[in-house]
Amino acid sequence: MKISSKQLLALVAGMVLMVGGSQVFGQGGIALDFSTDPEDRGVEFFGDSEWRQTGGVENSGFLSVTDAINGQSGAIVFPDLADGEALTSFRISADLRVGDGSDRPADGFSFNLVTPDDPLLEGNLIYSGIGTEGSLPEEGSTTGLGIGFDEWQSGPTDPNAGSEDLPLPGDPAALEVGGDQTCPNTRDDFGEIVNDCVGLSIRVDGELIGQAGFPTLNGDLFDNTSLQTGPQGEELGFARLVIELVAQEDGTSNLFVSYKDRTVFDQAIEYTPSPGQFVFGGRTGGANSNHHIDNISLVTDFVGITLGDFDMDDDIDLDDYGILLSNMDQFGQDINFSAGDIDFSGSVDLADFADFRRIFLQENGMALSEALAAESVPEPSSLLMLLFGLVGLQLRRRR
Repeated sequence: MKISSKQLLALVAGMVLMVGGSQVFGQGGIALDFSTDPEDRGVEFFGDSEWRQTGGVENSGFLSVTDAINGQSGAIVFPDLADGEALTSFRISADLRVGDGSDRPADGFSFNLVTPDDPLLEGNLIYSGIGTEGSLPEEGSTTGLGIGFDEWQSGPTDPNAGSEDLPLPGDPAALEVGGDQTCPNTRDDFGEIVNDCVGLSIRVDGELIGQAGFPTLNGDLFDNTSLQTGPQGEELGFARLVIELVAQEDGTSNLFVSYKDRTVFDQAIEYTPSPGQFVFGGRTGGANSNHHIDNISLVTDFVGITLGDFDMDDDIDLDDYGILLSNMDQFGQDINFSAGDIDFSGSVDLADFADFRRIFLQENGMALSEALAAESVPEPSSLLMLLFGLVGLQLRRRR
């Protein structure tokens, strides 16, 4: 995945301004830790959503779409991040805190990049036709790209069954009728997905193109079968969401989505580039859940420089990993992409390590990928030793 030299320089310059934790809107990308009020940067809040000055990652500020209180709804609208330019390729990452609400969490929220005519830009919390599954804020937007975190099974797992007859998620019966981890996509005669499950849903211009089941309720931070990031009554952690869209030569775009270091979508889609704005929307009802967001970064239009290729020698190898390792836990004006800051957050940390590992595995042969994919996330030094132990394998694949 690549970004242009011009955009990289703009981002590096922007990172210099981040010393002290201020947020940056820069040409080609943004990096936000919400240590100061984002309304000063043109972010709008609707309903129950708001910015909180403390309580986020490392006690920074964060965004609350809703709290674990019944009957809440909220939307957060960001300004145009690319000055009206169409976004052909982009990479978005964010830290999400979800849960510590009801035994059966509800209802959910969505993470959207919408086109300029989307009704959400006016704070409209109904996304499409009233009464349809796609009208719910947790299902995603009707324009652009929507990633929905659907905590409540509001539609049938079997299109021939009524939702009122469905078992609760987590029950053995629910697993039998399609509420399992993979959430099989049941399609009608027109090819449209017609079943619903607790998990992630992916929409392009309102059309549901895929979903992945997360049936475990109130699982811990590292349970990648659970949308929530901690058990009830315990302090919640933050889990990483990564969304990457890369334009292909054949006119399609490859969409990659991961949550909790689990790939939930990775395939070519039909996507029309457009100017876009971030919109987050969510709600609770007779049951509830926290829906909190921190540390958002966006990089756009990948041309010329490969993400992960910190030394810019056209491959992703142990030299690049050494750069990341040598700068681990560092931050400041000298910390930028060339120092291993792959997500342009202004620091080199385990989030950069996780992103680099995934890209490295994609670039470097199946034998190595299978060996490393079987490992849990190790300490960086442990991974480096493992990589050197496998140095006899095909470590490099020239682009």
